[in-house]
Amino acid sequence: MKKTSSLINKKTILTITLAIVLTVSMYASLNILSNFGATAALYSETDYKRINGVLGNDSYILYPYEEKSSVVGFSKYGELMNPYVPAGLNYSGQIDPFANTYVARKDWNEGWVINVTYVQNGQYQNVWAFALYSDTLVSGTPPDLDWQHVSGALSSPYCGRKTNAYARSYPIEIIYDGPRKAVYRLKTVISTNTTPTTFEDDKILELTFHVIYEKDKKYVLWIKDVKRVDIGKGIGTMQVEFSERGQWDMERSSHPRAYAYWYTNRTTDYDKHIFYNGSSTYSQARYNYEGNAQVAGYDVCQIISSGLPYVGWAAFWPNTTVNYVEAYDVTTVEMRLTTLSTCNDRYTASLWPSDYKVASLRRYEPLNTPTVYPRGEGRWSNEPMVFVNDLLKTMGTHYNWVYNSTRGRWGVEFFSAYNPGSSDVIRIVYKSKRYLQNDMSPSPHEPGTPYVIGEWSFDLTWANITRSTNQFRCVTAYGVTDYHDADDADRQGYNRLDREIVFQLDEVFNPWDLNQAVHKQENDWVYKTTLTSSANYVTLSSGLGDRIWQDKTTGTWYTYKLQTGDNATATWVNAFEDGDSYTAHSKNWALKLYAYNDSDANTDYARIRITPEGFGQNGTYMFGNLTEVSFWYKKIAGNSSYYGPHLFIKLSNGSATSWVNIQMYNNPVHSPSGWVKVDLANIDTYTDQSSADEAFWYDSDSWTKSASGPMAGVPSGAGTAKHSFDFYRNKLASYYVTDIVVELGYNIPAGQAKTYLIDDIDVGYLTGAGCIRHERVYNMEEDKLIPSDWDKYCSFSEKVLVNGTLWNRYSYHIIDPSYSATAYRPYYTINFEIGKIWFWHYVEGTGYTNWTLSAGTTIKVLYSTIEFCTNGRYEWNVVGTPSAAVDSAGASMVSSSFEEWKNIEVYKAALEIKDSSWGPYVPYLIREQGVANRSRSQYRDVTNRLHLKDDWCSTLPISRSNIIVVGGPAANGLAEYFNDYTDAFLVKSDVSTSDLTGNGIYGPGCWNKTRAYYGGASGAGGYAIISTYKDLNGTIGFLVWGYNGDDTYYASYALRHGLIAYIQYLQPGVTTLILKITYSTHPPTITIVECLGVFTECTGFGQYAYLGEGGATYVRTTYVLPLARRLFIEHKLMSFTWPTYIHADP
Repeated sequence: MKKTSSLINKKTILTITLAIVLTVSMYASLNILSNFGATAALYSETDYKRINGVLGNDSYILYPYEEKSSVVGFSKYGELMNPYVPAGLNYSGQIDPFANTYVARKDWNEGWVINVTYVQNGQYQNVWAFALYSDTLVSGTPPDLDWQHVSGALSSPYCGRKTNAYARSYPIEIIYDGPRKAVYRLKTVISTNTTPTTFEDDKILELTFHVIYEKDKKYVLWIKDVKRVDIGKGIGTMQVEFSERGQWDMERSSHPRAYAYWYTNRTTDYDKHIFYNGSSTYSQARYNYEGNAQVAGYDVCQIISSGLPYVGWAAFWPNTTVNYVEAYDVTTVEMRLTTLSTCNDRYTASLWPSDYKVASLRRYEPLNTPTVYPRGEGRWSNEPMVFVNDLLKTMGTHYNWVYNSTRGRWGVEFFSAYNPGSSDVIRIVYKSKRYLQNDMSPSPHEPGTPYVIGEWSFDLTWANITRSTNQFRCVTAYGVTDYHDADDADRQGYNRLDREIVFQLDEVFNPWDLNQAVHKQENDWVYKTTLTSSANYVTLSSGLGDRIWQDKTTGTWYTYKLQTGDNATATWVNAFEDGDSYTAHSKNWALKLYAYNDSDANTDYARIRITPEGFGQNGTYMFGNLTEVSFWYKKIAGNSSYYGPHLFIKLSNGSATSWVNIQMYNNPVHSPSGWVKVDLANIDTYTDQSSADEAFWYDSDSWTKSASGPMAGVPSGAGTAKHSFDFYRNKLASYYVTDIVVELGYNIPAGQAKTYLIDDIDVGYLTGAGCIRHERVYNMEEDKLIPSDWDKYCSFSEKVLVNGTLWNRYSYHIIDPSYSATAYRPYYTINFEIGKIWFWHYVEGTGYTNWTLSAGTTIKVLYSTIEFCTNGRYEWNVVGTPSAAVDSAGASMVSSSFEEWKNIEVYKAALEIKDSSWGPYVPYLIREQGVANRSRSQYRDVTNRLHLKDDWCSTLPISRSNIIVVGGPAANGLAEYFNDYTDAFLVKSDVSTSDLTGNGIYGPGCWNKTRAYYGGASGAGGYAIISTYKDLNGTIGFLVWGYNGDDTYYASYALRHGLIAYIQYLQPGVTTLILKITYSTHPPTITIVECLGVFTECTGFGQYAYLGEGGATYVRTTYVLPLARRLFIEHKLMSFTWPTYIHADP
């Protein structure tokens, strides 16, 4: 039975509930009832919805901003408003820009507008519609009317849902409603026939909206598909303008004031859009039509309240044709109710405005400048529709569309045989940016009440529905939060997006994705202590003790060995602290070497020393096994007439007095353009010798070059010894490598200085009887923390808690809304290089001083490091406590795939909840809400949420760690936890009210609303997902689960057999794969049926182009197969089928 069948009972309950809730609601500060009396009237939940956020009482203590909840209300018509609660986008009970009870209800105006110009049987047709709750035309409470057929936008009846055709909005469908996420689907159909029985016969457009509200976020995401569905043969191309718009009432007053500004062309991982760059190759995608195809970005309008500490945003993807903001009192009613990019010039031939007419050329020019817009498949053009007496004319047959460079205008030039007569009516329909406006009119209009419009223009045709020429997708994200550091040029002098808005936008448009998940380089740690005596600092230790350089005398290992002579320095630098000039070659850290020669060139040097760790003398490799030595460098400052950095290798035969230096000759390449690499293959370029055969010289102890030594008869010293690297390696193969050194100095003219950056010293070597080649990149990250913005999305910055309270890092404390001249926030400072943290507080009359914390204070620090080479770590691999053995088998393959294909460590295995019977001491990751036992219900809170534990021990975190999750939501509580976040998720028939879903997997990013749902296993096949998400505490989940145990097993099998290698080349933004497994053979056939992002499909590998299977073939040939061969696991590599295009809705 569908949930709608119990609607009457729900309504009864709802009436009682609202009466109670509204009496004590946290929204009382908005004076909800003051303007409406009994506004809590009964309403149908199939017409309106209200969703309560949960951030305010959730467990995301590491979120760097305020933990406050929002409430979202919307209608079946697609308006962000529920007038009966009322709620639109209510933030923390303090402000609601769309259902502000201090504002007259007739001025509540939010929703969408569409305008369609098309040809039917050769004749001009135009249909428009809007759903805005109110048309702002009459005072009093606007009637809550259904769709009204009217002749004009300003015609009666006065309400917010009007069309000059006929429209029908269907009941709200529940797709998913979990404790932390709700997904609903709305549908409106526009038809030219009002008869109920034949309405569907003449429908021309279908608008499908997905409303996605993650309840611990401060925004609501709308995925909007505009689809052509006409079934007649006589309808041609449709020119469409579709816009989202609304007033932003950001104060508690009848005339709320705010500042607003548009930030356009912001970058996103989702820079592919089938309309913007929809071709099959990279070059065509960018330049395939008049040079106009473009990479898709997103636009966002920021709204800063004038009198309250709040800020809102409206984000639009892909880039809009027209973005507009203006004070409400400046906008006309017609402007609020009609599209802005639409231009429809209509005059008789004789009355066409003279400034836009050239009679001698039979030329008629548009009255506004036409703009290009996407016509489908990446084609862009500003070509108009042209009608004479409302009959369509054809370009190339009746006229040409010509740009006249002398006049600087486009125009329609009719051929002589088709020149219109003086009384003929000419109509030119085109798109224009005439209303493009990024800022409100200046004072007295700003600050004012901003009216924000984002509008897309596009064509819909039947030309190629496999590439979605009949369907356009667009996305909006609306949010409100506390003010931090937002600014506006009309307010304090410059335009700046608020830090938290950037955080929330990045989660939508630049999310943590599968590419990052399998390239993972970080290890996560926790430091926990309770002070036994007072202290004003702590020093971190775990993850900060790598073995880099070995003292040959003692055999003790240390971190990097830095040495300097007179007037020289060797210091660690990073772009975050030191500026973009010090951006590392890879990752975060680089070494800055500086040397100055005051008079003695022999002692002015700076160098770094490492020891490749192996199994020989004191754990070092033999020189004969060394196959590769290289490093990267970049010039910062210095005269180009002298030398750059060079390398040398120190050897020993194991005796106390033994030493050999194999030294590269001077490096003449002093002024590289950016980073350059010195390696054995190009060594002749980076020495002042004639060839690689003369690139090295040596010196040694006396025995090594004596008649008894291995270098007998070989002259030593610079200028005398000139040989290749291989020459010395063959001679000294049995010597141990004690040091690899990169050095700057010894060749600087007097009075001169030079500065270089060094990064990524790469050492390759053979080991074992099989002579397997190993490689280690010393990337300068070891033994240091990751320097990054403290509050940036997806950064791996440290988080410090003192007595359970999150402290801000220095400089970030002043952007906390609670910070003021009378309420100073404590903060900490940090040395990223050594992992030392100091505590500070404000003392009245003195200012900020170092704070000595008392004994008994608890301090907890969560932080990340990057260990040797490029390896990262997943701290946990988790299966469900009640799961079947098949999930454990799958988990073993997932671990193996990371460790064998990616050399990423999977550190520990764990359970989701405690196994009191069979494993009471096994780690488990979900926090108890009651007595821990085998029932997962004991781990849910009163709102049915699961929460992660903080940590397992004093060094290993759980929350803020990296977790592999194997097994689905029914079998694994971690999968249930992440099901509220992943971009494909389990839906259940007892929750969903949609006829298109049952028990299965749903991905709203799919363009095909019927294909977005993947049902359960049929016996011959099944489905599984591989997905990733990073939550507000920084916890990363990598999920592998199927509809049943077989599907989970073979999704894990796919990773083990090479899918993980493909994933590392996926387009950025792909967060989720849906796999179809067909069990007709052994092993089964595995097809990737969806590559999903947050709100769209990504089709795999082409960044700008839709490469599909061709892209997979290229990736396999160029990257995956060579990797498999290099790792000696080519026999494990299997083939996969990938989606070719997005799945257009049929």
